[in-house]
Amino acid sequence: MTPADSLNVRLFGTGELQEPSRTITAGVLSVVLQNGSLRGISIAGREAIRAIAFIVRDRHWGTYVPRISDLEVESFDGGFRIGYDAICTDDEQAIRYRAMIEGHADGSLEFVVRARVDAPFLTSRAGFVVLHPIDGVAGEPVTITHTDGSTEESRFPALIAPSQPFTDIRALRHQVMPGVAVTCTMEGDAFEMEDQRNWTDGSFKTYIRPLADPHPYTLEPDTGYVQRVGLAVDGEIPVPSVTSSPGPARLSVPASDGQHVPALALAVNPDDIDDWDIAAEWARQSGVGHLFCMFNPAAGHDAGTMTRFKQLHEHSGAALVLEAVLPLKDKAGRYTDSIDALDADMRLARQAAESAGVTFAAVSASPACYHRGYQVEGPWPKAPALEVVYERTRAAFPGAAVAVGMHSYFTEFNRRPLPMDQADWVTHSTCPIVHAADDRSVMETLESLPWVFDSVRALAGDIPYWIGPTALGMRFNPYADSTMPNPDNIRRASARIDPRQKGQFNAAWTLGYIARALAAGVDGLCLSAVAGPFGIGGAPDRPFPVFRVLSGIARHGGVAARVLDGPATPGVTGLVIEAADGPEYWLANLGSEPRPVVINGVGEDHIELELGAYAVMCVRN
Repeated sequence: MTPADSLNVRLFGTGELQEPSRTITAGVLSVVLQNGSLRGISIAGREAIRAIAFIVRDRHWGTYVPRISDLEVESFDGGFRIGYDAICTDDEQAIRYRAMIEGHADGSLEFVVRARVDAPFLTSRAGFVVLHPIDGVAGEPVTITHTDGSTEESRFPALIAPSQPFTDIRALRHQVMPGVAVTCTMEGDAFEMEDQRNWTDGSFKTYIRPLADPHPYTLEPDTGYVQRVGLAVDGEIPVPSVTSSPGPARLSVPASDGQHVPALALAVNPDDIDDWDIAAEWARQSGVGHLFCMFNPAAGHDAGTMTRFKQLHEHSGAALVLEAVLPLKDKAGRYTDSIDALDADMRLARQAAESAGVTFAAVSASPACYHRGYQVEGPWPKAPALEVVYERTRAAFPGAAVAVGMHSYFTEFNRRPLPMDQADWVTHSTCPIVHAADDRSVMETLESLPWVFDSVRALAGDIPYWIGPTALGMRFNPYADSTMPNPDNIRRASARIDPRQKGQFNAAWTLGYIARALAAGVDGLCLSAVAGPFGIGGAPDRPFPVFRVLSGIARHGGVAARVLDGPATPGVTGLVIEAADGPEYWLANLGSEPRPVVINGVGEDHIELELGAYAVMCVRN
């Protein structure tokens, strides 16, 4: 293994190299070209569009990785031109396309794709996707031009929209900075927008072909498919400043405002545990106060499984939270709204717990059908009313708090009206690789978390709020029959196994998640697991980097803490914990380049340090 390979494994858990990126500029326009897509499209240094990409998905919504050839990049007086050929293929089908991109010094840009297939091509989407950023956009005005030429004045959602905020789109115009607006025109079919913050993506996504149209659909041979995205800028654009380097990230210690370290938990999925003794020891060493235990009779879980949960509790001292999956099937194996079926499933869980002599601090019960995703307008599957589900949960486990919410993501929490008056807790999980799995996109998901937390509070008020089992990988897929296989141990969207779980990258992402939850007053977080693909360690005494973050912070649960201020420090996050033996400063570099950091307001002094790529550091003062 070369030193470069070793570094990649340490940082990312894989030797896979990401496609290199290249920054291209012309006048006020700056773009990042990576694997045929444009990212970070900026006007005078301000991000205007987060990404423009031509995306091809298979019939199961899996995303093809294009194979690019004949890439050419040239500059001319006042602009640049990019061209390449690409093919997306698998064992069954292929689509080829030619892409041409042209950018100009005035900020305008055109991205045109001409695609063709030689045989019928079955796809759930083949076309342009445009991402608008969150910062400076959420809650702000937008002008929508529809396909018939009519216009509409509206606003990007502030609270996260459960369904498409805008449909039948031809163009979107929004302000990038005072007095400067960008119009994004999309041609080739009707476009519509979804609020990707539902899945913690850091963007609003405008995509081709409405979801209400049939999916998958077939592209036919001997038919030309042409699509275009254009950007136009109007207003008095300031001359972009020239900076040689970003300089140190400057953080400061804010005044205390009653924030405290959230409680931390680990997930327990019996199907992922080969050695329960090792899992119990990781639970103990982590110091987390709770374990989220999945119990699914359809997966063969029974009283013996409950006994294992009890052993974890006895060895670690952590309180147990039961995630009870209710099969709710009739004799023909179909989902049912039968109360008798509900009572039978709940009785099975209760009797298994009683047989094992295990008790739970809280119970999160969910019909199995709600492990799938549904649109707001439905149709929703057959299941008893959630009011009845939670009523039966409280009756079956009278000493436990009842957690109202979803085992899946905020998306489903946001789309399904929930009986908040029955909640002792509210809960949902998140996953950062639903749509994209490159390092940049995963770190961008941290930007969306404050909006998720605010949207939950708008729905649930001040009910105690827990983030359920969450990791880089996807524990189950609400939007397809399964998670995506990952035999090559690479970065892959919607995969259960994400190699970065074992790397330094995950430690930085996890600290970023905790910092944002702390700032929002989230009560508890279940991040990573005792074992399996979301585990915090491998063999005994072989912890992954994330272990240090979770174990170091878990011991301070409930202790006063603050997120370090730093409005001009993208890529660095930090918090200070008022530990009994003195303040602890936890810092993470969320980027791939080393960053010097200065923390001001440390008593009458300051702290200077250097953070390597995705480094996490704890400084005691």
